[in-house]
Amino acid sequence: MWVRPIFQRRRQQGQFHNLLAEMRLNDTESHFRYLRMSRRTFDNLVTRVTPLLRRRSYSSCDRPQISPAERLALTLRFLATGNSQVSLSFNFRIGRSTVSGIIRETCSALSTVLQPEYVKAPSSEEDWRDISKEFEKIWNFPHCIGAIDGKHIVIQAPSLSGSYHYNYKGTYSVVLLAICDAHYRFTIVDVGDAGRQNDSGVLYNSTFEQALESGTLCLPSTSDLPGTTIRAPFVFVGDAAFPLRTDMMRQFPGKNLEDLQAVFNYRLSRCRRVIENSFGILAARWRILRRPIIASPENAVIFTKAAIALHNFSKQPSPQFTVLPDSLTQRMELEMLWRKVGGMK
Repeated sequence: MWVRPIFQRRRQQGQFHNLLAEMRLNDTESHFRYLRMSRRTFDNLVTRVTPLLRRRSYSSCDRPQISPAERLALTLRFLATGNSQVSLSFNFRIGRSTVSGIIRETCSALSTVLQPEYVKAPSSEEDWRDISKEFEKIWNFPHCIGAIDGKHIVIQAPSLSGSYHYNYKGTYSVVLLAICDAHYRFTIVDVGDAGRQNDSGVLYNSTFEQALESGTLCLPSTSDLPGTTIRAPFVFVGDAAFPLRTDMMRQFPGKNLEDLQAVFNYRLSRCRRVIENSFGILAARWRILRRPIIASPENAVIFTKAAIALHNFSKQPSPQFTVLPDSLTQRMELEMLWRKVGGMK
């Protein structure tokens, strides 16, 4: 059997051509809840990833092609829910192996397109100082240029991996080490280390640590603290798992602290929890990170990078964009199809 009969009726009964079409035309709130983004943002993403997802058409092939918009909708639904690829196969009426390839390719395309613009480290001292000003303005902690922490991305136990990915929480995972700014946007991301390592070990093996040691991050030099003549360096703030260094700050240890130390711990904790909130927002929108990912560690890394790129992308105001000329006709035909399926004249 070349194609199962139920999959041959994809255009007539698949979710993309029915449920999503109806929500797109008549229910914008449900569209946002279904894909975690508005119609305008979805159209923007389709325009960006179409050059990487377009497939060559063959006139002798009887099967209709899966458009970039449908590929993107399938991938966003996977990231937004974490549903199995088998269930998505039946919902969208696409073969299971095809669904697996589409999700992997589309996530890679999202990372390729979005990361250079939306997930990039500051490249100058002025950029780091701007981040520091926002931390001081919003969270009352001066000279902070980022909050750092690690998150375990739970995965299915890889075949023949032993305890390599087994972590102290009793699950199998890959580690996401991330730094964010005062507005919950990720600035530096390192994902892929085995879950058996702690945050300090992941930091030691990361490219971020190498950049810190080599001085290629262009961190600003020391300057006076606000309202004083005390010169202090700019630092990243983290929890007790990270080392205490001139470029990294953590709390005073212990419970019997002096008043000034307790106040300092309170201020640092208030600043450091921004990265915890960022992880929470990320997992709340892209709920694939709330359950074990049934995929290889390599694919789990691809999915995580795509979710982070989409997280930062959604934090930016919706920009004006120009539809590519060669995709304009396709989008107009798609709009006409959606209107026809939705019962609109």
